[in-house]
Amino acid sequence: MARSSVFLSGYHRCFAKPGLTLGYSSITIDDWLLTEAVRIQEESGGRRNDDEAANRIARNLDGQPPARLMARAGALPGAAEARADIARIRKLLARCFTAIVTIGAVGGLVAARSVAAGREIDFLLTGLVLVGLPTLMLAVWVLVLATTARRPITPSVSGHLAISGSQRLAGLLLTSPLRAELIRAASRLLAGPLGRWHLSALSHALWLAYALGAWLGLVVLFSLVQYELSWGTTLLDENQVVELITALGTPIHALGFMPAPAMEWIAAGREGVDLGSMRADWARFLLGMVLVYAALPRLLLLMLCVFLSRRAAHGLQLDARAPGYQRVLPLIRPDRPDGERLGAEPPPDETRPLRQLGAGAGAGRPGLLGLELGQDVGSWPPKLGELAVDDLGQVERREQFQTLSAALAAMRDKPRALMAVCSLKRTPDSGTAQRLNQLADAAAGALILILTDQDQLSARGVDPETRLQDWNLLARRCGAHFLVMDLNQPQSTAVAQLKTWLEEKP
Repeated sequence: MARSSVFLSGYHRCFAKPGLTLGYSSITIDDWLLTEAVRIQEESGGRRNDDEAANRIARNLDGQPPARLMARAGALPGAAEARADIARIRKLLARCFTAIVTIGAVGGLVAARSVAAGREIDFLLTGLVLVGLPTLMLAVWVLVLATTARRPITPSVSGHLAISGSQRLAGLLLTSPLRAELIRAASRLLAGPLGRWHLSALSHALWLAYALGAWLGLVVLFSLVQYELSWGTTLLDENQVVELITALGTPIHALGFMPAPAMEWIAAGREGVDLGSMRADWARFLLGMVLVYAALPRLLLLMLCVFLSRRAAHGLQLDARAPGYQRVLPLIRPDRPDGERLGAEPPPDETRPLRQLGAGAGAGRPGLLGLELGQDVGSWPPKLGELAVDDLGQVERREQFQTLSAALAAMRDKPRALMAVCSLKRTPDSGTAQRLNQLADAAAGALILILTDQDQLSARGVDPETRLQDWNLLARRCGAHFLVMDLNQPQSTAVAQLKTWLEEKP
């Protein structure tokens, strides 16, 4: 219990960090990645055998099922190593982001130097390279976003190769047992809205760096070298080009980067004569084009995508319907003193006749099982006086339930009765009734419910009579007898009642 307390306190400290709102609890992307990685591992390799302490911590946590799932994942052995790997992934992504932005800035500088290789700069060609290329890529981004807005991002062939390469790289850079699962969880995160806006922000940051690099390169070149700027065309209509330059220059003039575009000013640039003082105006026009049409849209879209990614992070959720979570949820149901039901309440008017002893009553001994008791295996099976029973073990997980149900159905000499030990600390729901009915149908005999833990229930301040009424309704739904018994010291009257039920004749 001391180790469990350490785990719990550490988890609460982690939860107390400023995080992202999940709607019912606080969650960070790190918590989501860790919990998803645990789910992926358990779905492929089965539930872990060293999770009992983590299960207890999750059961003691107040909150909805996703919060308990995260508490369990954070308390599992190896969670600290997994969190260290997540921190390494963050550092690696930060370095990749820095490298991509650097590449964009260097690309802009190279592009600016290439268009200004000589002392004469063609205005239209330079604008096409420094502004047209980023604008074309912006149109491609809008098209991709419009076609994938209502569906998850599907990895292309290159995407699958990147994921496979990342998983191989994880074996070299990451050290935790969950390293491969963390990469798969991160890939799933990138396939959703959060990943869409993160990748979009990265794209805009790349082209923003490209535009700023080109702008800075032109500023340096124009400050140190005298260039002649002109424009010309062979196939295009000159009047249309003049109208285009006028339209492009109007917003730049409105922002104060250049004088108002006039026909004679534009015509002087077409003739390629000595522009004199107009040379600086054309330079400012080109610099203004790079800022207004290449850098400014990317800056605004970058801020928008960062905002949308944060909003998507606020809506980040765990899919509690996933098979891996469904197998774990019954193990981390809290024992609530207020008697909260974990499933649908059994309809009170749905009853069935009492089940009769099986056909093999003369030979088959009754079978004894524990249903979701959460007790140590060492204290099982309980001693029921001189009553001879066949031990069927404790059923906690779905796999155990399915295995026992199939074994009972396949038995040739079935038990005359199935005795299910249940804890009064649990409020019965429709799922409990369904499991008991399925086991009793497979055994084809009587069903007896042995209810225990009454003292522990009273110690929590819960009225046992109210809980017994709930179990009485469930017993009627299942066609079962039921009684209350202390398994540590079985009462003689309770054992006698069991014998009476087991010896009844139809």
